[in-house]
Amino acid sequence: MNVGPDALAALGSLPHLQDMLLHVDPADYTWDALQHGRPASFFPALTKLTLHDIAFEWCAAFLNTVTSDVLQKLHIRTRDPHCNAPDGLLFEALCVAIGSLPSGATLHDIDIRSPRLADVNRPAYPPRHIAPLTGLKGALRRLYVRGPCQIEVDDATLEAMAHAWPDIREITLPWLTHPEHLDDVTYDEEQSEPWDPEETYLPKATLAGLAALARGCPHLTDLVHTFDMRFIPELDERRRRSRVRAPRPEALALERLSVEGSVFDDPIGVSAFLALACPRLRKVGGDDWYDVSWYYASFLRIREQEKKWAVDRGRGLQGAALV
Repeated sequence: MNVGPDALAALGSLPHLQDMLLHVDPADYTWDALQHGRPASFFPALTKLTLHDIAFEWCAAFLNTVTSDVLQKLHIRTRDPHCNAPDGLLFEALCVAIGSLPSGATLHDIDIRSPRLADVNRPAYPPRHIAPLTGLKGALRRLYVRGPCQIEVDDATLEAMAHAWPDIREITLPWLTHPEHLDDVTYDEEQSEPWDPEETYLPKATLAGLAALARGCPHLTDLVHTFDMRFIPELDERRRRSRVRAPRPEALALERLSVEGSVFDDPIGVSAFLALACPRLRKVGGDDWYDVSWYYASFLRIREQEKKWAVDRGRGLQGAALV
């Protein structure tokens, strides 16, 4: 049912309300129907909030009034009444409102979804639009954003995420043509166009950003994002391996990496990089990543041989030192 302004104010005064799924008609809310600024107490005990079928701007305005400092789950289902792709500034305003919530120390699950809009241009949101979410420090475990617009994230934003969310476990920011990303769409791989870097959009994030994210988020197991993999950075593994120490848990947790929409020139080089940066992957890429998956498995076997050789060599050096 649709909740009007008076009913919303009454609900906000309930001192023990913890779980709410809310739908409103923004047309019912004039400029003074929502409180301006954050009042002393408005939904003070919410732990789970779902905003259902509401426009971006209303969600942002409402979140700027919520005072709960124990909110744990925030699920947003947006809809534009005019069936237009949402403006990037509106998405940024929503991210600013989320990033400034009083529950920054407890909010661990953010899920934002917008329906696919037919026959509508699909703009890309630059990294600055999603960057305000890094204002949430420490608690975030899951970030899932899916909609009719491409979410751009560059290396600097990935590094900021790694610093802000050391306990993150899942980040899902899928490419627009990801078959699991679009609702009610049949995906025919045989009809898909090959990637043409001269005519299509290139991702902003690179493998250097992926490495920084993996190092800074030791619990990250699931990542869905798009990368420009044409440049393959070098990882200083020889120095670390020469010390004959067991691999650290950092930078090793990633198990599922979905990178549909990524562009690369050298599948062997990409596979070698992933074998060093993410050696626990159980699933990488998609159906078109057969070569990368095959080479990745081969490089993992080589890495295991290298580690065994380093351990045996270290034991030999220790024995020589004792003699």
